[in-house]
Amino acid sequence: MTEAETPSIPPTSPRRSLARRLCAAAAVAAAVALAVCLAVRPLTSPDLGYHLAYGEQFLDHGRIVDHNDYLYTLPGPGEPRSAPGPGCWYDEQGRYRFANANWLTQVIMAGVHRLAGPDGLCVLQVALVAGIFLLTLATSRRLGTPGPLVAGGLLLAALTAYGRFNLRPEVFGYLMLAAQLWLLTRPRLGWGSVAGVTALQVLFVNLHSYFLLALAMTGAMLVEAVLHWRWPPRDVKRPAARRRAMRVGIVLGGQLLACLVNPWTWRLAVLPVQTLVFLRANKITAGPGQPHAHPWTAIGEFFPPFSEGFWQTGNTATYAFCVLLAVAAIGVFCCLWRRRWAWALIVAAMTATSLSMRRNIAPAAVVILPLALPVCWAVLGRLRHRLAARERRVVSVGFAAGVIILAAAIAIRVVTQGFYYREKSPIRFGWGLSPMHLPLAAARQLSDVPPGRVWTDYNTSSNIHYFVSPHPPVPILTNTWAYPPAVMQDVLDCSQGLLHFAEVERRYAPDAVALQNGYTSGPLIGQLSADPAWSVTLIGARHVLFRKNAPADLMITVERFDTDEFIARLTGQDPLPAAALYAGGMTLYQLGWDWHAAGVFAATVEHDPQHYEAWNMRGICLATAGEMLLRQTGNPTLLRDAITCFRRALQIEPDYQPARENLYAAEARLR
Repeated sequence: MTEAETPSIPPTSPRRSLARRLCAAAAVAAAVALAVCLAVRPLTSPDLGYHLAYGEQFLDHGRIVDHNDYLYTLPGPGEPRSAPGPGCWYDEQGRYRFANANWLTQVIMAGVHRLAGPDGLCVLQVALVAGIFLLTLATSRRLGTPGPLVAGGLLLAALTAYGRFNLRPEVFGYLMLAAQLWLLTRPRLGWGSVAGVTALQVLFVNLHSYFLLALAMTGAMLVEAVLHWRWPPRDVKRPAARRRAMRVGIVLGGQLLACLVNPWTWRLAVLPVQTLVFLRANKITAGPGQPHAHPWTAIGEFFPPFSEGFWQTGNTATYAFCVLLAVAAIGVFCCLWRRRWAWALIVAAMTATSLSMRRNIAPAAVVILPLALPVCWAVLGRLRHRLAARERRVVSVGFAAGVIILAAAIAIRVVTQGFYYREKSPIRFGWGLSPMHLPLAAARQLSDVPPGRVWTDYNTSSNIHYFVSPHPPVPILTNTWAYPPAVMQDVLDCSQGLLHFAEVERRYAPDAVALQNGYTSGPLIGQLSADPAWSVTLIGARHVLFRKNAPADLMITVERFDTDEFIARLTGQDPLPAAALYAGGMTLYQLGWDWHAAGVFAATVEHDPQHYEAWNMRGICLATAGEMLLRQTGNPTLLRDAITCFRRALQIEPDYQPARENLYAAEARLR
């Protein structure tokens, strides 16, 4: 921003100026601290095992792997080949290969894990988020955004993006975007900045496929630089404009060449474009509920944020995203008003990117806010001159104080788990590995009593293979690019009960099945539970392990199941016992063990009497047992207890339709 663009500020006394600066600094610190607080969480990613194992392969052998010889669901030599995913191919030996856009991220993660274990990974997670927000802070201050407004922008970015702060390769991509934006917005783009952006792009290409966004960002700045060179504004000299245009052009050229500096050269360079074409061609981003949908539609983060079923009422990130869209819209208008063509293009493009799919919201927030807020301040800040000096100080200090209070209030809710529990989020404030979300117990049993082949659902595969000791060479099973979409379709069809498991047994002859209870695998849990050929050998909050020909001492039967021991075990698996107990009750319900599930749901509502879903599920389990008791003895006691549970759920949440329907059905049966 030039001197002509910066509104004049009346002089203030040193004491008042110092007080305002301290208040603004405190607000900025509070916003950054909240972002860091939101990044302090246990590791829960379903891809964690894949990332660590891939990186370990490189650390141990110095080789970058792009195929998996032991994956028995891939077609063998001479077998029919299904269509590959985007950027994947079959080589001359018939191996299915893929360009891994995250390989360097995985090497870093594996190195940190080898040095410091899971705690080191949690530190890395926090450090990445802190780096992103510090770079965003530095860019915002450089562009002239006043401290209180910077604090508000950081707070909004944290609340918009916190759902994506898990330790995944994309967070490395956010860091690269923030760093490149910081360099590109320097008033004078020196050769050091040119070299820095190019070097960052080399890293970016090997860390995550979001590197395409960096090219778009630099391209927009080149458009503005050329326009200023050919038609310089009054406050821009032609030689300076020509020099900047040349250097931005060199940066873009360097970034394009950097895209080829990777183990797969052109294959990885074109992967983001191939993926976008693939998503559009298969209507994957059209949202859920499509007939004959592509298997990738099981990945919810590919859906637009406002698609049916993905508008999350009551979710802080949802409302924060709406505010972000409003800021972006005002920012584009102000950028055009101030003739900041590059910023207008970048903010508009990142807004469109965020609206295309949910996973793009976080990087959009990192880029939009540092560019939109300074021009909004420059244009709309003129209104503040209509206020007296004292009124301006009151507004500034009041806004900063509001950011501090809001950040502190949310941070307290985060630390005490209330923030996540209210939103029914699986995230927790904490450290280490999450025993509730990672199949650690199942992996330990498979380590102690190794089976032959293990069949898993889509969400469990990489972690169950990695945490088994010793684990297979490189479990790339949950990388969506690492196998043909047809294989994923078979896994989903089997897990959802559309393909009978007998067909899987005929093809692959597995000896153990590890499943995570959820909408993609719940039906298979019920199917195997009813199959006498399979025995349950482990039940956790969310995971079930089945074995064929299991040793007698490992078998768990409905008659011998100890509900009290199960409740005690789950209570220590989550900082919020009601969440773990409800998950465990749902797992027992999928197994068909309704009476035990009713006991676990009863424990759930003891910990959280307002848990209306648990009241409803306890009612369902009691109604099932009550129907049988009523038929056999004419005793309606359990059915009346079920009705009481449904009524309790509706007292807490009057609009909860499942409980209302269950209540009508139970009352009709009782009559």
